[in-house]
Amino acid sequence: MSLHGDTVEACTPETLARTFAVNLDGMFLGCKHVITPMRRQGNGSIINIGSILGRVTDGASAAYTASKGGVGMLTKSTALHLAQDGARCALQPGLTDLHTHTHDGALAGRASSRKSPSA
Repeated sequence: MSLHGDTVEACTPETLARTFAVNLDGMFLGCKHVITPMRRQGNGSIINIGSILGRVTDGASAAYTASKGGVGMLTKSTALHLAQDGARCALQPGLTDLHTHTHDGALAGRASSRKSPSA
């Protein structure tokens, strides 16, 4: 799965499908299958790991950013759906200082207090 280099123009349908299958479909199915047991026990937590790239983009990670944007909205939707049942569903980390974020300078400085929920 490619994090960088898959612009909309360069991204293949196969890359898009695989990225969504890994990053979004799996989380959707995980949420779907724990709701009934969580309701039965009256509480619980779903931990979905999003990405700052679901909120801001570097312009070169079309499939990844779209999938992580979907994770963010899936998490919000699930949290609202489960709120009355005492269950929780939320996690959206900010930027982590890794070489993949600074290889071309595209994300350098993006984790400002304005843009990063963790700042």
